[in-house]
Amino acid sequence: MLLAKHIPILYKLLVITAVLICSEVYAQAISTPIETNLTPYRIKGRQSPFKRNISFADYKTSSLSRTFGSIFYINNINLINPVFVIEGIPLKRIEKQKRKDIFHFDLIGNEQTKIASIECSAFLKKNETFRLLRTTDSSFWGTKNTDILMAVIQLNNDTAGQWNLLASNLNASKQDDQKGKIVNGREEISFTITNVVLKESTDALKGKNQFSTLNMVYAFYYNRNIIAAVSVKEARRKFWILGNLSTELKDVVAAASAILTIRQNLYK
Repeated sequence: MLLAKHIPILYKLLVITAVLICSEVYAQAISTPIETNLTPYRIKGRQSPFKRNISFADYKTSSLSRTFGSIFYINNINLINPVFVIEGIPLKRIEKQKRKDIFHFDLIGNEQTKIASIECSAFLKKNETFRLLRTTDSSFWGTKNTDILMAVIQLNNDTAGQWNLLASNLNASKQDDQKGKIVNGREEISFTITNVVLKESTDALKGKNQFSTLNMVYAFYYNRNIIAAVSVKEARRKFWILGNLSTELKDVVAAASAILTIRQNLYK
């Protein structure tokens, strides 16, 4: 009889314990950073805002050029907005702004051979509406903000070697994932901003110990495996890549990494 009375209590305790265990396992799963065995390379260059060619691993960029509008940008001026503010008219205020970054460069191999030609276009559009007694669409997280990066990677001037890159939200204009993909027919490489444990040095043969740290990177996935990565932050930029990739995959992720490194943050 005593056992029968305590069965409901024991059942509840078991359920609570199971939920706590599952929650802890789930928390550990989502908080555990990804670990990889990619080879690191330092990204060199980027000293001048007008000449931003870079070099890394067996690659370097050449003939980097931007459109005039990408370098010298002036926000659109709407004279109606300050009038509404000064006069205190509580109707509505609309701001429309557009920034762009359009650039071209070539990717060169370690034997001074041209590996790829790359054309890139990045756009940031902001359309914010402020209305009386209505929800405000903020200037940073606005639902109408659009942040898109497009690029064509043409390998060795071969039409069949054309890969198309499309990314969204790289400037964090929305509260969504910062990600993109590179596609050639049925072949697809995806990338997203995430934290990954990566090697910092390849100097182990010189008597220095290799060590790994947690890095915020654009991680490239192919067949659900991370095959390469490139730093997001400006300081101490690095490029990581898997050694046994095919030449084409290496060249494509190298070109994409150069694009993500060279591109401007359109919110600056």
